[in-house]
Parts: sequence; C-alpha cells; structure tokens
Amino acid sequence: NEIKISRDRNILWSKSGTIGKRIKGPIQWPITPIQAGEKLVISLRPKGASFGEEANIILQAKSDDEFQKIDNTINSLGNSKSKWINIINQNLEKDRNLALTLLFSDQAPKSKVLDQARSVVLEKEGCLKAKQLNK
Repeated sequence: NEIKISRDRNILWSKSGTIGKRIKGPIQWPITPIQAGEKLVISLRPKGASFGEEANIILQAKSDDEFQKIDNTINSLGNSKSKWINIINQNLEKDRNLALTLLFSDQAPKSKVLDQARSVVLEKEGCLKAKQLNK
C-alpha cells in the first residue's frame, strides 16, 4: 500500500495507495539512476499492514568499474539475439546478477526466447508477477 525510496533516512520518493486504488504492476524507476557505490533503501508496506510495518530492501550499486563492465558487455552484444542468449546462459551459474541484468535490459533485442525467459523468471515461486503485485 506504500512504497518509499530513501537515502540516509531521507525520503527521496514515495507513493501511497488508497482502499479504492492500490499500487499495481511494475513502476518505472522514479528518481535519478543509482550511482556507483550509492546505497538506497526501498520500503514496502503491503495491503493490510499497519504504519511502521514494512519490508526494507537495501540497494547498493557496485563500483564504476562494474557499471562500465556491464556497459561494455551490452555494447559488445549489439542487436545479436544469439549473442545475448548465449552470454545470459553462460552467466546463469557464475554471475547471476549479470545474467538477470542482461535479461531485463532495455537494450536487449526483441526475442521470443528472451521474452519466455523473462516470463519463467517472473513466474518462479517467490517472485511476484506484475499482475499479482498489489501493495
């Protein structure tokens, strides 16, 4: 029923639902992109929870080197569907964060295989599907 993004206990952005209008579906990142080394807290208060009852997720961006590595990887893949699929598959075990970053990248080419892989990830137990998201 409420989502907040904060840094050092200062709220940078928040959104609240009402009884008649719940927060649903994916939300575009509402603030400036997270910077290398930055640490943010996303707080979620589900429907029916009292004020103060919330889950906190800590997001901490990696270093500039790690961001550059991801950018370089994306640039090297270009629009080749097979390259994207191969590099994602190669990294599923050794670097899951990279694999998921690439899978859900806005720069990934249009591909039924990638769309199916995204669906599989979102449908896994413990991962909330956009249709079921109801905070």
